[in-house]
Amino acid sequence: MQVRTSISCLALAASLLSSCATSTNSVKLAAPDLQLIQTMGRPDLAYMRGPISLQYVLRVRNNSSEPITLRSLQLSTVGPGAYSLRTGHNPLRKEIPAGETAEIPISAWGYTGGGFLGSTAPVSIRGVARFDTPEGPMQKLFLQDLAQMGTSAGY
Repeated sequence: MQVRTSISCLALAASLLSSCATSTNSVKLAAPDLQLIQTMGRPDLAYMRGPISLQYVLRVRNNSSEPITLRSLQLSTVGPGAYSLRTGHNPLRKEIPAGETAEIPISAWGYTGGGFLGSTAPVSIRGVARFDTPEGPMQKLFLQDLAQMGTSAGY
């Protein structure tokens, strides 16, 4: 009796393992590469305390063999820097063909604490990009450090 129960349990375990192995064979889309480029690079704009207009370009490289659509972008600063930023979820609709790179202009309002030294401090931005793909929704997190020195971003 004990031998039959053990054999039944082994057969059940083998059956479950084989069904799990076949269900993981679905092809996953490669995650896109994201780069945030600050196109407003004049640190003298941050000398005075208050709101500041910020301009970026989000570069999205679709590494998959299927088109993807950028549906929303959320940006926020991490730690101290020349300015603080918190955008919330911003709806977008930009299709990126398979294997292509798209550049999406982004405008946002930030806040600066003012002062000469603070205006040149680097800014770390955390981004959350959400995509629609043929396999369903995809989310990509990224962290971008942006230098604030000089009079242009060099874009």
